[in-house]
Amino acid sequence: MKKWMVSGGAAAAAFLLLWESDRVLQGVRAGMRLCLESVIPSLFVFMILADFLSSADLAPALLWPFRLVCRLFQLPGETAPVLAVSLVGGYPAGARMVGNLVRQGRLGPRTGEKLLCSCVCCSPSFLTGAVGAAVFGSARMGLLLWLCQTAAMVVTGVLAGFLMPCDRAEGDPFAGEQDYAACFVRSVTGAGRAVFAICCFVLLFSAVQTFAELLPGGRVLSGLLEVTVGCGGLKGISFRQALILSTIYTSLGGVCVWMQLGCFLRGTGVRLGAFLLFRLPHCFFSLLFTLVSVRFCRIPAEVFSSFSQPLPQNGSGSVTAAVCLVMLCLMLPLTLPQSGKKPCREEKSVL
Repeated sequence: MKKWMVSGGAAAAAFLLLWESDRVLQGVRAGMRLCLESVIPSLFVFMILADFLSSADLAPALLWPFRLVCRLFQLPGETAPVLAVSLVGGYPAGARMVGNLVRQGRLGPRTGEKLLCSCVCCSPSFLTGAVGAAVFGSARMGLLLWLCQTAAMVVTGVLAGFLMPCDRAEGDPFAGEQDYAACFVRSVTGAGRAVFAICCFVLLFSAVQTFAELLPGGRVLSGLLEVTVGCGGLKGISFRQALILSTIYTSLGGVCVWMQLGCFLRGTGVRLGAFLLFRLPHCFFSLLFTLVSVRFCRIPAEVFSSFSQPLPQNGSGSVTAAVCLVMLCLMLPLTLPQSGKKPCREEKSVL
């Protein structure tokens, strides 16, 4: 039955792609623009940092504030860099570090599942730019959303600490590579491949959401599939509706983000079941803290009622620089050494 369902779904998707090719092209173009203007500039550097911190041998004392948070979450102290990077790097950065630590044997799979429940959150740059400035016309509103979701992340981490077990790692949790130059080079190349995979998922779901808009309640459904597209469609609605929907979208992450996490955790033994279950209390507490904070701060609704002034675009950086970055990521595998080939020898000098 599963084979019949998958085969029938693939055939229906192929027919739909041929019948609505213009709509698919429109969605892919929108996804490419989103990747060039928002995804690559905001994620690439943090992915490099995530790979470097999960591989290099660094001083644990530098992260002592986050080690205190690890004790609160009943997590090992070596998970402090994961919490630090995920707090500012956004959804995939923390999951990328969890996958690297589990593959290196420095973190157990069950500990990785427990850590995943509290290290996947929306970045402050996305909330202040793509949500606060673009939807509400105020970057401070995005900062307020980030603070509320950070508080919800703390509550979720405490719940996961009491309900989920930890396991022992096979290797030394504090052992890391001391060749920092080689570690940095591998971090850059690994981050390039990771960002390219993220862009592929964004292109796919940008095409899918064009068909989701045809369904009843398609605007709401598009935000549950891809966060950036859903938040971009909130302009023009009432302040309270935009506040509730943007909080739900950014706290849940969407199906696109969930598939990105599955890509980074593939082959590690870390399952996403507990993470998806804990998204529900994280969304609840994020919405609760946000509504209470907006009411307590007495934010005037007329500030968000007019969008006549030009709003800043999502993301940062020029399109030309982003295109060059994508081309470098694509050319990167050509520079890697291939097995079975002997190194070239210079027989005669040109001089």
